[in-house]
Amino acid sequence: MERIQNPLQNGYSFNFESYFKGGWNLVNKEFGVFVGMTLLIFGLTIIASLIPGLNIISNIFQYMFAGGYFIYMRNLTNNTQKAANFFDGFRFFVPILLYVIVLFLFFVPFLIIAFSIIFPFEIFWEFAMSGFQNQEVIAELGQYVLSQLPVFIITAMLFSIFSIYIYISYTFVIPLIVDAKMGFWDAMETSRKVVGKKFFSFLVWYIILGIGLSIGTIITCGLGLLILIPITYGILFEAYNQIFGENFNLETFK
Repeated sequence: MERIQNPLQNGYSFNFESYFKGGWNLVNKEFGVFVGMTLLIFGLTIIASLIPGLNIISNIFQYMFAGGYFIYMRNLTNNTQKAANFFDGFRFFVPILLYVIVLFLFFVPFLIIAFSIIFPFEIFWEFAMSGFQNQEVIAELGQYVLSQLPVFIITAMLFSIFSIYIYISYTFVIPLIVDAKMGFWDAMETSRKVVGKKFFSFLVWYIILGIGLSIGTIITCGLGLLILIPITYGILFEAYNQIFGENFNLETFK
């Protein structure tokens, strides 16, 4: 039975255990496919990063592949999945690209302000003009940075807080684009508003996921990512599916 709901107007309960179980069960249905396609995506991403021209946008491909995971998982719930779905995120190349560009623009003013505070323009310009090899300028720049260490620490903390807020707030942008067929800005605003109602629950959730990914990656020397990445996407999809319901769209949200 289709579930259509409005998590912003009606609220929602946050249930990490349910998201984890649902995500695991979903991935376990096609465990071999998820591991194999994750390995293939790893390989394609590495190849793209080594090709001149493509290496500049190779990171953007990761967002496209993320969309592919969500599309495959949606189809898996309907038993209409096929391996090619992992590449269907590229069908939404424009809205996903615009989302990535806006994310970058959010950080530009912050980076300019932080950079101008920490690194004086005159010294850095001289450093750049010398090909980043003038030892005297390097020493001068290093001394200045040390003298501004408290400012550097505060700036780094503010940047980290801002980054965490942005990253968590836009948790559901990709599935809203590829599954709910929203435009990039509507998806960003919808995700931000919905996540904002349970922001600290999501924060704790991300901390738990981060710890689990780190431990699993270290223990398996990185090989565990072939399993951990699909499971993480499965958990995210299950959270999206339970919070928004099936066939969620902009009209439902309004």
